[in-house]
Amino acid sequence: MKVLVSAFACAPRGYSEGGIGWSIVRQIAEDHEVFVMVSGRFRPDWEEGRNRGEIPDNMHVRFVGDPPEFHRNPLVARLGTWREYVSWLDMALGIARKWHAEETFDLVHQVTFATWRVAPPFAALGIPLVWGPIGGVARVPFRYYRMNLSLAAAAFELLREASSFWARHSRRLRKVLRDTDVLIAANEETRAFVRRLRRDRPTPLISIAGYSEERMEAFARIERIPAPDGRLRLFAGGNMIGSKGLSIALRALAKVKEQGMDFVYTIAGGGPDEGRARRLTKRLGLSREVIFQPSYSGNSYIQVLRNSDIYLLPSFRETTPGTLIEAMLAGAVPIVAKISAPGEIVDAETGFAVTVASPAALVDGIAEALLLLDNDREGLHRRSVRCIEKVQSEYSLTRRRELMRAAYALVSPQP
Repeated sequence: MKVLVSAFACAPRGYSEGGIGWSIVRQIAEDHEVFVMVSGRFRPDWEEGRNRGEIPDNMHVRFVGDPPEFHRNPLVARLGTWREYVSWLDMALGIARKWHAEETFDLVHQVTFATWRVAPPFAALGIPLVWGPIGGVARVPFRYYRMNLSLAAAAFELLREASSFWARHSRRLRKVLRDTDVLIAANEETRAFVRRLRRDRPTPLISIAGYSEERMEAFARIERIPAPDGRLRLFAGGNMIGSKGLSIALRALAKVKEQGMDFVYTIAGGGPDEGRARRLTKRLGLSREVIFQPSYSGNSYIQVLRNSDIYLLPSFRETTPGTLIEAMLAGAVPIVAKISAPGEIVDAETGFAVTVASPAALVDGIAEALLLLDNDREGLHRRSVRCIEKVQSEYSLTRRRELMRAAYALVSPQP
């Protein structure tokens, strides 16, 4: 088929949304001829990718828009990116109409941004519309604001709540959510949310995450068995914003330190919440146990995950927690909050998803899980092996490709 793809963020070897866009677009191109619209912000990445021979012959790209520079303030920049995206969709529709007149596409697929809040306009082309995988339904419970969020983080979460409220009451958005031919949800939380509007319309579940056999082999290390005693190595990674739950994790670690547990906790990636986390680390007497690192990349990133026993990050809202999944693939046993996508991914065989009934219950639950793993190293190893097996079976590119083919078959019987 000829597939038109809308991917505002899409970059070969990209990260975050750009990496998500590229992974999905590249996978679609394995079965179809792909015509992809991308923000002009990513033109240099595509030019580098073309020079490296990474752009297949059946993938065609048109860059849409001349993006403004990012604002120095991270919060303002983030909000500005969303305004840029909304304007970009309007421009992309005009490009799509002209391109469709030239090529006669079989379907259009909206890929990134992977959010439910902004409706793609491409149903106007008169061909089947596939949208997703999408997420973004999760939220930070209000009862956690005081303990876990800085004023700036709380302000952002409140703005996000207001945006969600507006979106839920947008007639146009609700219509697009209802009428999209195939709406792909990235997690069960999102699927449950959109199904209330769609009734019996197709809403398959397909994770954003997908790993090649080579990538999975690079991470997995079943053969390494944790020492029967000694220091446990804990890890958290990603953009450290208030919703990641670092304050909760650090308070739990202060509890287990009081009970004699020996550990080192590496927090990698930096972000707006790092300064607050550093101050709390010092106040809780954890300066010797907690290490703050800049972002890892390449083999150093894989190695730090392979050397970690436990992945600890009780994040409250995730669409697809890539670092969590990769840590599990490397055999790190996860301790997360039982909420959003992490709470769906982590089960009793792989790790611990701790109730979020109250901040105190979450702190105590994490501490109990840490102590249990510290005192049961054989159980830690069993869970480590199960983590690897789960990711290998559920998050392979082969599986995601099969699921995407099935989604396309819902609107077109062609291969």
